[in-house]
Amino acid sequence: MDVTAKWLIDRIDNLRGEKNMSEYRLCELSGVTTSTMSAMRRRTSMLQIQTIQKICDVFGISLSDFFKPTAEPKSGMYLSDKEMEIS
Repeated sequence: MDVTAKWLIDRIDNLRGEKNMSEYRLCELSGVTTSTMSAMRRRTSMLQIQTIQKICDVFGISLSDFFKPTAEPKSGMYLSDKEMEIS
């Protein structure tokens, strides 16, 4: 399984859960098609950064906030503190 795609899906699902928002409603508000979201879930397509920005706009967060590690990492994609200092 592609860890990046899974992380994106999990992150979007977590944000939707915090707002009690359906995927359909997110698509309506962001202008992202349901077929785009479906393709991402099936791992046949990756979301482009412009699409992620539209999703961030709906939730009122920046791209950097979207990609910030959460308190409980699920995918193992996070940088260590030392790696963060190097960036």
